[in-house]
Amino acid sequence: MSYKNDTGLKGYRHRVLLVDDNPGLIGRLQNLFVLKGYLCETALSWREALELISHRAVDLVVCDYRLKGKNGIKLIKEAR
Repeated sequence: MSYKNDTGLKGYRHRVLLVDDNPGLIGRLQNLFVLKGYLCETALSWREALELISHRAVDLVVCDYRLKGKNGIKLIKEAR
């Protein structure tokens, strides 16, 4: 399947990182984003999310505000 989006680059698919400590919710969100043509990465903790971000670029982070150990806002600030 070939994708074309607003970047104008044929074949480019936006990469989304989904972060939540609820695996069931992550699975449902991942299904929705994949059906719309996005590539999805998932993380069940803020530590896992930062590890993923350090190894590959993402276009969008969808994050739970109430993560254990660190809230979602702090995670987004660190990810920048």
